[in-house]
Amino acid sequence: MSAINIRTNWLLFLVMSISTAITAEPVLEIGVIADCQYDTRTSSIRKYDLSTKKLQQAITDFNHKDLSFVVHLGDFIDQGFDHFATLLSITEWSRAPFFHVLGNHDFSVEDHQKLAVPTVLGMPSRYHSFVRNEFRFIILDSNDISLYAYPADDTRTLTARKYHSRYWSNKPEWNGAFGQEQLSFVANEIKLAERLDQKVILFSHHPVFPPNRHNAWNETELITLLSSSSNVVMFINGHNHSGNYGQKNGIHFVTFKGMVDTTTTAYGILRLYSNKAEIVGRGRQDSKTFIF
Repeated sequence: MSAINIRTNWLLFLVMSISTAITAEPVLEIGVIADCQYDTRTSSIRKYDLSTKKLQQAITDFNHKDLSFVVHLGDFIDQGFDHFATLLSITEWSRAPFFHVLGNHDFSVEDHQKLAVPTVLGMPSRYHSFVRNEFRFIILDSNDISLYAYPADDTRTLTARKYHSRYWSNKPEWNGAFGQEQLSFVANEIKLAERLDQKVILFSHHPVFPPNRHNAWNETELITLLSSSSNVVMFINGHNHSGNYGQKNGIHFVTFKGMVDTTTTAYGILRLYSNKAEIVGRGRQDSKTFIF
């Protein structure tokens, strides 16, 4: 083959590759919101009382798209069990299925109401998984071991207090940890994803990376588990309203900005491809591309 033909074929291949990359459609599109954190009051930074309006605008935006599902990353309310009903009357208009992650503020309710929080949010369990196309999604409960998610006299609260005092006394009490049963569940889900050649994306309220005062108490333990498999590609969370990002062992750790902060909204659309992900940000939420 002549040098001219080689160059011609190479250019043709390059043009076709670029064209394919430009026209390729995402495998999935997902709506993502963090920390709506509704309340009737307000403050200088957190505009709790504007969250209903912001949530309505986000749902309207999402409904104009063909989304696989929408996920809220925890702290749906700031406080008060009755505020769940106010927000659920808005999300019930979502065309796409709406999933919840449990946040620490979601348990800022009366002790006798704490155990009902996952139920009122329509969750099948506090942590669980589901599959869409080539992706396995795992919803985590980073309040599994915590000082606030169960009644004060519950044995789980008393045990958590002992653990925090012994191992994590330097970490904020409004963070939590992943229990051993949940970690075993995640390990099994990852093994299943490996057998089925699925990419794994996890949703959590508390972050685990980069190092930050907002992180779950046993962040290192979970990172070690996730890093054991190349099938794990993303960990997406809320809690740190300023947002954050880090990459470790091939995993993208993404903290979405809190919707409740300032008069400007924050949420995004996550576009998933076979080899990358893109966040299309709205309001204060940054847009970003992540290569798998």
